Amino acid sequence: MKTPCNLGDVVAVVFDDHSEGEQHIVFEVFGTVLRKDRRSLLIGSFVYAGSGEIDENVVVYTILRAAIRKLEVLRKAQQITQPV
Repeated sequence: MKTPCNLGDVVAVVFDDHSEGEQHIVFEVFGTVLRKDRRSLLIGSFVYAGSGEIDENVVVYTILRAAIRKLEVLRKAQQITQPV
């Protein structure tokens, strides 16, 4: 799926996740786009506002683009002072 988001955007992502067996379960996660490549997005929850700093308080989800059902940009990126 083409994902129309940029680094630092706050997004809502609805995606299929696997469970034991063959059934897929649909989940939704909200957070900041920390990294993206051609196969996946890294979404961080509890990211420090405006800094992009990551520590043990940040929960990071790796979501395969192929599993994304819906992606909505909730807020465009603000200036991030540290690279992620």
